[in-house]
Amino acid sequence: MKHLFRNLLIVAVILGAIGVVIGLYLFNKKDPNLSKVKPDYILDAASLIKEFNQDENSATAKYVDKVLEVTGPVQAIEQISDSTMNITLSAENQMAVVNCSFNNVADPSSQDIKEGEIMTVRGVCSGMLMQDIQLKNCVFVK
Repeated sequence: MKHLFRNLLIVAVILGAIGVVIGLYLFNKKDPNLSKVKPDYILDAASLIKEFNQDENSATAKYVDKVLEVTGPVQAIEQISDSTMNITLSAENQMAVVNCSFNNVADPSSQDIKEGEIMTVRGVCSGMLMQDIQLKNCVFVK
């Protein structure tokens, strides 16, 4: 009985250590820099929104976890912190928007972005939330 308890304790400690190592790896994992990544799809904000509105399940299967390059007029700019900002791309005659989250922007206030300006961003699609399409880890495309 003592051997069984000792063996179970050893297995539990080993599994716990493996869990801690995996957790630390995932916690410290950096998002890839998308500035040099070839996009899976290139489209405008209106087309992306239209596809999600017509058939959300099909668009989700097609675009989620894919790198998208999306072009559209800037509706809003929101500075979250010193290095994080969100830009909303709109589509004409549509209530939905494309929310683009930028992390690790060196100086968001230095970005010369104006509302109404046509902009292209590259990011990873994380799907539709309410009516809006979400892009994360975005970068500006020149």
